Amino acid sequence: MKRSIILLGAVVLLAGAFGCSELDPADPRPLDDAVKADDAAGNNLSFPVLWAEGATVPLRGTFGEEMFLGQSTVIDGITYWYQHDALNEWQAASADVSGAPLAVDWIDWGDNIESKSWPDRSKIRVEMVLYQDLVEPLTGYEMGWVSGLGIDEMWGTSGVTYASTQATVYSHCARMTIQKLTAEFDDAVLAWDPALGQWTGDVTEPFYNSAVWMDGSSPLDKYSAEINVKGKVIYGMLWDTKTHGDGPGLYRLTFSLDGTNASLPLNTYFDETTQVLVAVEETEKEEPTGGVVVIDTANNLTYVDLPITPAKGGGGNRQDDPGSGGGGGHRGGR
Repeated sequence: MKRSIILLGAVVLLAGAFGCSELDPADPRPLDDAVKADDAAGNNLSFPVLWAEGATVPLRGTFGEEMFLGQSTVIDGITYWYQHDALNEWQAASADVSGAPLAVDWIDWGDNIESKSWPDRSKIRVEMVLYQDLVEPLTGYEMGWVSGLGIDEMWGTSGVTYASTQATVYSHCARMTIQKLTAEFDDAVLAWDPALGQWTGDVTEPFYNSAVWMDGSSPLDKYSAEINVKGKVIYGMLWDTKTHGDGPGLYRLTFSLDGTNASLPLNTYFDETTQVLVAVEETEKEEPTGGVVVIDTANNLTYVDLPITPAKGGGGNRQDDPGSGGGGGHRGGR
């Protein structure tokens, strides 16, 4: 049985009290020039995260300190303080676990990759989340959907904390590679080249091949992790099949963990106990038309072969749900 991460030291559970404000939460003030949310403000971390190699992503605020002075709304008697507002600030717990190898418990490809095929010329949001089960819980913030869909989706926190038994995992060594399988492809002749971070054999050269640790000096060196609107650390990129593809066919999307090229020693692994996290709504669908997730422990990667179909009506669709990764959610969810 795989050993789950045990975090040493006391974990401080925050009280659910809001920061001081003269505003009536039941009557949120309009945003004017004095209190308008800063467009540069990012999302607050709401779900705990483990730093697998010690490298981190920038977080707003300080763990244990809160500020709720910005935009909010009241739904079903509960006040939700908006993400992406410079006057609302909170931070879930995080921990450096680089002292011991981390074998990931769960992987979660975005639902849009597993549930459906996409027409050519689409712009497809490709997301990946790694999860770890915890023996010692870490503090998270209750979150809820408050408005919008897709790129306009907004979530907020009630300010109530909870003891989370899961955390996301951030690895500085993560890579995304997109290649098209040839019409006559045979899995038996495909081989993974870890030095190049790509498949060889019955497959094209990559249309996208980028790792987090790269310096971003070229247009394709932009693979990265982000904090989504639900407050989770996820990996994400927007795949434009028109400019980074070769028409309809079967494309292999590979999420791998570099063991030789990265600037920090690899500490994150997939093993025989790593499982695919399937959303509840996916289990209710009779015939999903997307890709099937495969975990390749020998090469320390996971991939999906995603069908791209002929474009309809001369145009493609845009996948415009940047917050879909990380396992769904609902009002008042975590």
